Amino acid sequence: MRVYILIGFLLVLGTNNAQGQNKSIKKFPCKTLRQTDSLTVNVSGLMDHNDLQINWIKEEIKSDGISTWFTRWIKDSNLDNESEYFSNMSRDMELSLQPGDRIFYYSTPDNYWSSFAGQEGILIIRDCIIVGKYILMQS
Repeated sequence: MRVYILIGFLLVLGTNNAQGQNKSIKKFPCKTLRQTDSLTVNVSGLMDHNDLQINWIKEEIKSDGISTWFTRWIKDSNLDNESEYFSNMSRDMELSLQPGDRIFYYSTPDNYWSSFAGQEGILIIRDCIIVGKYILMQS
């Protein structure tokens, strides 16, 4: 498990293009976000301290496009030196999927990032219940 101390530094410098996206997904399939008691959380050595809000969900990722999405995200986030780590994460995520699972990218609002409580990641949702959570960055 790796700890990314430089992540906070990158976020302060504003090099993370994904952070701070204000638009929420237009059509989210669930009215509420609930987590299963056996939630799988991969936090990349970071702390999970936020209760997810529906308006933090920014886009749906096609289950057959996880690797492509990660490649774009790595480039946009200037994390090319960590591409192997995130490639392994995307492979693990693909292996954990079950038929009918939906994958969503989320990011907290700007005020969370400026308060060093920002977070972005990926959710695996099954029947409107979060069964997997992968925190990619955190401030």
